[in-house]
Amino acid sequence: MSEVSFSNLFHPGQRFIEGAYQSSLNKTDFILSNGIVLDVLRDVNFDKESTKVLPQYSIKAKIIGEGVLVEQEDDVFSSSEVDDWYVPLLSTHTISLPEIGEEILIIRETTESDSKGYWIGRVNNSPWLSTHLVGDNNSQDALGETGLDIDVVGMNDINNDIQPERTIRNTGVPALLGDVIQQGRTRTFIRHSFSPRRSKRGILEMGIMNRDFYALRDNIATIGRTATKVIHVEKGKLSDIGSLKKVTPVAKIISTPLGTRMINDKDAVRNFIATIADETYTISLEQDAERSLNRHVLGEKLVLYEENIGAIFAQTLDKLGDVVTSIEDFLNHFLNHTHAIPEINFQIPDKEIKFRDSRRDPDTLVYQRPSVVEVDGRTISIPQPPTIKTGALRTVVKKQKINYDVISIGGESSTRFTTTPESSPATHFIDTSLGQRKNDFAEQINELTTLISNARDILSKRHYLN
Repeated sequence: MSEVSFSNLFHPGQRFIEGAYQSSLNKTDFILSNGIVLDVLRDVNFDKESTKVLPQYSIKAKIIGEGVLVEQEDDVFSSSEVDDWYVPLLSTHTISLPEIGEEILIIRETTESDSKGYWIGRVNNSPWLSTHLVGDNNSQDALGETGLDIDVVGMNDINNDIQPERTIRNTGVPALLGDVIQQGRTRTFIRHSFSPRRSKRGILEMGIMNRDFYALRDNIATIGRTATKVIHVEKGKLSDIGSLKKVTPVAKIISTPLGTRMINDKDAVRNFIATIADETYTISLEQDAERSLNRHVLGEKLVLYEENIGAIFAQTLDKLGDVVTSIEDFLNHFLNHTHAIPEINFQIPDKEIKFRDSRRDPDTLVYQRPSVVEVDGRTISIPQPPTIKTGALRTVVKKQKINYDVISIGGESSTRFTTTPESSPATHFIDTSLGQRKNDFAEQINELTTLISNARDILSKRHYLN
């Protein structure tokens, strides 16, 4: 093996060349190295002895620049790289696992190349927090950057089912000085910050971003619009996190040097939590909880609905009260009213009546001739009594004309007045019942008015949703 002069090397993998050259000369003065991730131990190992050597989240990596650089003919160099496992340096309570093909920073216990190594985290050499393979996601560039002929894209694709989608990109969220931030590769984030506009008190913001880049804005309390978000605000206003407003703010009384006064908390300073998403679900796991989800009731809309229904009921009761009053007035007038009968004239036309009558003529005496007898030679005439002849029976048609006089009732010539109806148990019941119903309607209207005025008591004073 011959010593290599850097000035005579034109290989683009400068870091590989330097490292390999130092290794060939046994000059291992570096305890920090860069490596390419080949595998990640994700399973839990419950064996105590093996866990001490290779705990969960250990990484198999190929160190860039390690190995033996061998000169071949025509100034062509080759190397023999060494793969090894590296355990996490930091606590596994909070860890950021790299993807296959990404570049990580590795530290060793000593400067010896065979000493135990620990991986620290992904190398911060890109603005993207999402997938960033060696060579900026390009296998050819990886070869030029590291000198290692490794298909990082192919290795990454093999593990595609357990890695984020490479097309999802995101950068770091905007931050203020002193912020503590945790971010995932798929636009998830937790941001411990403060409100720069008002009290500079705490703000805890977490959610999922909906774009890959957020510009730095130092005058707002949040990073801006996101896909989902839960934000905790200490002594802030609703306007600090957006243009939302309360439909029915709650008024309160405060003390001032000039006395007490009532203020509207439409945009009052509050400690509050806001949940922002297309939809939100609150689910109980108790056995008596339903398996299906119901939508929340919007308070002001419910109150408005009830007030409208109440107004309709009130109008209906008013109309019924008017009807009862009208019936009562009519009944009173009916029971107490008298009036003169107007003149009524009856003029019936004359009528001719025909009828048949049977009559018998008077009986008549029919005189008889005397009887002549001889007595002792004498002729004697003896008178005979008359006989009665019955009168003949005959039918006679008679006609009679009836003349009707004009009949007049009431009027000036014959004034007549009506009398009031006689009171009875039925009329007394109707009169009493109508009065009672009228009082009932009046009481119901008063009760309904009270219900309408108290309808807003169902609203929460501290919980809002849309």
